Amino acid sequence: MRNLMLFLFMIVFSMFVSAGTCTDSDKGPVNLKDVAGFIAVGGVTTDDFKSHEDRCVRSEFSDRSVDKATWIREYYCSGGLALSKSFKCADYGFNECVKDDDGRGHCSGGKAKEVVNEIKKAEPEKPKIDFYCGSVPMKRSDAECYPPGKLCIKDRLPGECSSACKCVTVNADEEESSEEPETNVEKTQEPEEKSEAGLEIKVPPQEKVSTTPQKQVEKKEELVKQTVTLRVISALSNSVKKAWHGLWGWFS
Repeated sequence: MRNLMLFLFMIVFSMFVSAGTCTDSDKGPVNLKDVAGFIAVGGVTTDDFKSHEDRCVRSEFSDRSVDKATWIREYYCSGGLALSKSFKCADYGFNECVKDDDGRGHCSGGKAKEVVNEIKKAEPEKPKIDFYCGSVPMKRSDAECYPPGKLCIKDRLPGECSSACKCVTVNADEEESSEEPETNVEKTQEPEEKSEAGLEIKVPPQEKVSTTPQKQVEKKEELVKQTVTLRVISALSNSVKKAWHGLWGWFS
């Protein structure tokens, strides 16, 4: 009975451990024989139980964190758990272990600067995003207008700001609608009729012509109205400027 309980406990424990999650901010080490690139950077490792920070320790088996030491206890993920192992900084070309600005231990001095630079080179460069068109990240220089749906002007023509922050003008709409859909003509065959004398009379087929959609016409009319409004505002603005300059010249 005792052996059976122990066996069941081991099964439950293994299932629990395998279902655990673990994250490590410095991503390692994965191979305990290649640790130089990881002990040079202070990190924090978190599993389902607790968070652990890399720390400076006085000896290989010590767990107490100190400000400076010759050893570092490096935490890493393995099988969904946070495990740790101590390394002597001098064995990997560093001078000592010190705390960084976040209070995490890392090996410094010696080749530390060279190792850190190699790590930065290996990291993929993140694209610089300084603008969002709605929820779409993009460069500010690529946006022709903002926000989407607002009235805009491009090449002295009014338009509407699209969802991609591009100004779609009247000309662009006309080009899209220049090719009008072909008129669908359907010929319906009428049944043959017979006269009183028994002679067959053939009725010519009738044509059904589909009407042209009105959406494009209404959109053109709306944009033309906006064009006229903008030109009137521009003319009034120029008139006010000329009048002001005339008054200024008269008084001066």
